[in-house]
Amino acid sequence: MKKKLILDVDTGVDDAQAIMVALAAPDVEVLGITCCNGNTPLENVLKNTLRVLNVCNRLDIPVYRGCPKPLLARKQHAGDFHGKDGLGDVPDPDAPGLELLQKRKAAQAIVKIVKENPGEAAYVVLDRYTCPTYIATWEFSCRNSLPWSFCDQWFAQNTEKAAFVKKISSLSMEKQQSAEYQTETTAGKGFNACDAYAMAAAVDDALITESEQVAVTVELEGTYTRGMMTGERISVAIKTCKDCSADVKEKFLSEAGLMKNLDHPHIVRLIGVIEVDPVWIVMELYQHGELGNYLVEQQYILTNATLILYCLQICKALAYLEGLNMVHRDIAVRNVLVASPECVKLGDFGLSRYIDEQEYYKASISRLPIKWMAPESINFRRFTTSSDVWMFGVCVWEIFSMAQQPFFWLENGQVINQLESGIRLPKPQLCPPILYSLLTRCWAYEPNSRPSFSELVCSLSEIHRVELEEEVGARRDRSRSISAKYGPNHTEPPPKGAKRDSRPAWEQERAHVEDTLQRQRREMLVDEQWLEQEEKQLDPAVRVDSHIKPPPKSPENGPPVKPPMPPAVTQPRPTAELDRSGDQVYTGVMAMVKQVVQLKNDVNTLPASEYLNAVKELGVTLRNLIKSVDEILPSLHSSVTTEIEGTKKLLNKDLAELINKMRLAQQNAITSLKEECQRQMLAAAHTLALDSKNLLDAVDQARVRANLAKPKTASEDAVDCGE
Repeated sequence: MKKKLILDVDTGVDDAQAIMVALAAPDVEVLGITCCNGNTPLENVLKNTLRVLNVCNRLDIPVYRGCPKPLLARKQHAGDFHGKDGLGDVPDPDAPGLELLQKRKAAQAIVKIVKENPGEAAYVVLDRYTCPTYIATWEFSCRNSLPWSFCDQWFAQNTEKAAFVKKISSLSMEKQQSAEYQTETTAGKGFNACDAYAMAAAVDDALITESEQVAVTVELEGTYTRGMMTGERISVAIKTCKDCSADVKEKFLSEAGLMKNLDHPHIVRLIGVIEVDPVWIVMELYQHGELGNYLVEQQYILTNATLILYCLQICKALAYLEGLNMVHRDIAVRNVLVASPECVKLGDFGLSRYIDEQEYYKASISRLPIKWMAPESINFRRFTTSSDVWMFGVCVWEIFSMAQQPFFWLENGQVINQLESGIRLPKPQLCPPILYSLLTRCWAYEPNSRPSFSELVCSLSEIHRVELEEEVGARRDRSRSISAKYGPNHTEPPPKGAKRDSRPAWEQERAHVEDTLQRQRREMLVDEQWLEQEEKQLDPAVRVDSHIKPPPKSPENGPPVKPPMPPAVTQPRPTAELDRSGDQVYTGVMAMVKQVVQLKNDVNTLPASEYLNAVKELGVTLRNLIKSVDEILPSLHSSVTTEIEGTKKLLNKDLAELINKMRLAQQNAITSLKEECQRQMLAAAHTLALDSKNLLDAVDQARVRANLAKPKTASEDAVDCGE
């Protein structure tokens, strides 16, 4: 009885020799040959396989098209060894055309052949990425190289096959005979026929290797490895469509077809698809599981910065899909997998609509996640990038609610009435106000009013940066507090290891917020004192009413109060006792402070539409200030300009932050977040004024060192004192 084989090849010179070994064996029947990308691209592999069969007069053997790229490894061809075409770059005018290929794909063909030959067909894999026999014979072939005289005798045979092998092997033979190849690759002298050895081993079962020595397997249960590339097992997740109609199966496979072209660090990667019944979709499996379960398990450990990081990563994945004009249609924590504590990946691109029953509202023939959907999707089954933005907002709400189901207090049929009445999901306890403001934009009723994912990525990146800075500051303050209390001069012992905080999440969050606010108050106290002093020196017309003290009352029986002197021209108080006549840097800084104070006074009465003009004026003032600094920089020593340049960059960053906060304040001018957004806008303006003052200090120090500063005159002191 003949041994029945299915060959899997990436036909270069070595696989051509191996195919010829199998065809020459009298007790072997080759049932078919499947072709994959490998030593040469797939199109070359197909052509080369047909060329070998043609030389051997065996074009009756069916050849099937397989995988065009490695499933896990990167594409890496070996044109320097096999030639660019895989067979030594030797022209072959008689090469058969690709019309001889079978229409059936390789994976389908394997299943069909195995079913037709139950218990008889063996699969011999020579492709270098998935080849256990290749590994099993590699060391043997390296240490048992054939003498070059064998090759001479082989090629000297007066046969068409020998002439063909000699012709296609000339380039690879030259490579094999190099000193580098002989010492580093084969560990000995001679011809290495690894694939031919592997085929021979498969034909007569002459070489058996224990599984512990060769940890390679491809199992239907769901483990996959890269053959000779690694012995490490990789777990996969398998989704299947059992007993489904032809229509559902077609949709199932079309979604999988979209997934296979996706390549993003925060999207679950498709490993492969089995198209015959039952249809399987094989994807990467992550041990931490679904994000919803992970949030529940780790809710007392996860920080706000980490939660925002998850939101940002999901948003980046969706921005990638947005660029491809793809719509996900099912964005929820159940469809996000946790690859590591710092990395999540978006998965299930619409597939859950066809195979999962839970959390879906059945309407006609579709099952839809009503509580996550945008109004237009519920009413008209319309799914767009804008509807994905709505669902992303709901997913963010889930993350900060620690995987609570949205609208859990409503039935599915009640949701659309609530949405059309303007009711939205409430702010979760852990969600920062600025983030919730972003969510309300995602939940705008009109799709065109929602932001794009590209805009959301920018906003979330900034929110994440701010949250990280606050957490770092809080940790630093706690560390300083402990150091001060338990320093080397303290007589008390250091505290014992802290126990795990068992307080409820809301109480921990409140404590965290209070700590952050206390730190911010301490940091702003010194800055406020300086700004208040500068504010007092400005024109009284722009001062806050609360800063104007009423005149003291005269005692009833006391002497008359001396009438006040006419006010002198009010000049801003300098930060250094220098002559400020003609000092454009000083003038620019004082103008900046004056405008910031003016904005602070007018913010409650100024229409939101006028915020832009106020910020524009600050931008013009900043530009003039930086221009005045640039004019004096050449006169300063290069050693002191670094700090000045750094402060200039910081001021530009401050202005960008002010613009962002101004936009938020405009967007929330009629919402409950109005006051919070105004406060943040003023805080950004405050920072701009303080950094302007820091720039003036740096310039003053540089001018003093360069002997360019003039001391203040007595007459100027008199003017400042009002004398």
